[in-house]
Amino acid sequence: MTGLLARAARPAPDLAEPAAVGGAGPPAVEMHGVSKRFARRRPIGEAVRRPFAREWTTALDDVSLHVARGECVGLLGPNGAGKSTLFRVLTTLVLPDAGRAAVAGADVVDDADEVRRIAASANPDERSLYWRLSARENVRLYASLRGLAGAERDARVGEALAVVGLEDAGHQLVGKLSTGIRQRLLIARALVGRPSVLLLDEPTRGLDPVAAERVRAFLREEVVGRRGCTVLLATHTAEEAFDLCDRVVVLHRGRVLAEGPARVLARRHAEDRYDVWLRTDAWSSMEREGLPAPAHVLAVAAADEAGWNRVRVRLPGGADAVAALVARLGGLGVAVGRVEAIRPTLAELMAAVTAEGGPPPNAPRASAHA
Repeated sequence: MTGLLARAARPAPDLAEPAAVGGAGPPAVEMHGVSKRFARRRPIGEAVRRPFAREWTTALDDVSLHVARGECVGLLGPNGAGKSTLFRVLTTLVLPDAGRAAVAGADVVDDADEVRRIAASANPDERSLYWRLSARENVRLYASLRGLAGAERDARVGEALAVVGLEDAGHQLVGKLSTGIRQRLLIARALVGRPSVLLLDEPTRGLDPVAAERVRAFLREEVVGRRGCTVLLATHTAEEAFDLCDRVVVLHRGRVLAEGPARVLARRHAEDRYDVWLRTDAWSSMEREGLPAPAHVLAVAAADEAGWNRVRVRLPGGADAVAALVARLGGLGVAVGRVEAIRPTLAELMAAVTAEGGPPPNAPRASAHA
């Protein structure tokens, strides 16, 4: 109660117009020491025996986050890491137990109405769409719920459908649309309020590779590029983390373990691996001479039809180490066809980050009070 009274005493923050990344004005998303826990469900027998006892699960544990305007930031983490709870806090669906969260300077507790105007969320749950209504009717219904009416509502609906390329499919029933088009419709529904911050929960889940790439291109070129929206997305997809997001934040058991560009985190936390293509006889020569330090052979594939061996090596040091390795091999008379960096999977990256900085186990805590 004391914390809420203290927040009420603060003046309401000013809301600035959308700005470029790193521009003037408050950041798009700002969290300081945010924590949230939930009571665990208990079997009925235990609830009868101990009606006033509670067991708690911590979803967010002292989370601090800063997202500049115009950024595209990915949230990585296993199921249960706290990503969905973080989204619910930023969309005012859940109040934080401790700490402060703001969207474009508007506090999620004190200025909830402003936050709901500024931010919108979309998740791949197609059950939130009305399948017996058309695509346009679905977006119009959501616009009405946001307080839009009349000509302004119709203009916003047409604009949102046009942004996602569905202006010609607006009359079709949602139940007859493909999964990829329904994903775009969910984004259109979120965009109808013209938010400056867009929260996406696995936007390409369940899509085939072609449809997923179209959604990523749409987010990159239209939502972030042309409209200048700030995008915060939860993802388990390497293409989104490495190619779409400016940087990523790794969550584990409700805590932030690491953040930065995905490729930088991969180099920092995961081992550098490369495929080096050598002629068959060159590989035999290199075996006799020994692999130049600090490289270490991980695997050797059989020669292909053109007579090239693929040798996978671990080589810390980045591009400079690769250049030194190629120069050393050239000095030994070993022909190098090409060198390809092996991008670690998200599972490998998260496992490495967790192993290096994992928090203590998040065991449920019992409390005797109601």
